[in-house]
Amino acid sequence: MADSKIFVPFVRELEAALRESLSRHRQAAQQGDVEAMDLEVGRQKSLINARNQLEVLQELWPTLLAQEGDAEPPDDDAPPAGRRTPWQAFVTPILEVLEDLGGSGTAGAVIDRLERRMAGTLNDHDRDAFPSGGVRWRTTAQNARRKMIEEGLLASGSQTGTWDITEKGLEQLRRHR
Repeated sequence: MADSKIFVPFVRELEAALRESLSRHRQAAQQGDVEAMDLEVGRQKSLINARNQLEVLQELWPTLLAQEGDAEPPDDDAPPAGRRTPWQAFVTPILEVLEDLGGSGTAGAVIDRLERRMAGTLNDHDRDAFPSGGVRWRTTAQNARRKMIEEGLLASGSQTGTWDITEKGLEQLRRHR
C-alpha cells in the first residue's frame, strides 16, 4: 500500500510559505502598504486552500493507489477530511475578541463572541459535531489557544477557564491592523 507520509515535506513547505507571507503582511501593515497587505492576504488564502487540498489527497492516497481488493470501502458517514478552517485562522479573531473584552474573558464568553466574529469564515465541516458531542470549530479554537499560549500571545498562568491576552498578543494585533 502507498505511504501517505510522502506529503509531509509538502505540508511543511506550505506552512513555511504561510509563515513567510504572514511576516510580509506584518511588514506591509507596519509600513501602511494596503496594496501589499491585500496581496499577502490573497496569498495566504491560496496557501491555506492548497494545504487543505493536500491534506485531503494525503488521506485519500492509500486508497487511490491500492490494488483492487486491497482498499477498504470508504466510510460514507466520515466527514470530508482537510476542509476544516486551520487553527491559524483563529488567532487574530481570538486576539480581537479578547481586546473587545478588555484583555481577558471566560472561555464561554470568548467562544460565543468568536463564533459570531468568525461566522463568515466557518464552514459546514467546521460546524460538524463529533460523536462525543463537541463541535469541530470549538476544538480547533481550543487548539489555537494552546498554540497561542506556546507563542506567548496568551497568558499561560491564567485562572482556569479564563483567557488572557499578553502584551505580545496585543502587539501582534496592532501589527495585524
